[in-house]
Amino acid sequence: MSEPHVVVDDKSNPVSVILNIDKYREILKALEELEEIREYDKAKRSGEKVLALENVLKDIEKRNA
Repeated sequence: MSEPHVVVDDKSNPVSVILNIDKYREILKALEELEEIREYDKAKRSGEKVLALENVLKDIEKRNA
C-alpha cells in the first residue's frame, strides 16, 4: 500500500484515511517539529528572554554540584 486509502460512508463522505505506517510516522514527526517551531515563535514574540535548554541544564548542574 503506497497511496493513502480514503474510507467513505454510505453517502460517499470521507470518514477516515488508511496510511502506510512509515508515512504516518513521517507525518507525526513533521507535526511535532511544527509545534516546536510555533512554540519557539510564540516565545520570541512574547519579548521574554529565551534561554537555550543546554545552558539552563548546565546552570542547574552547577548549582547542584
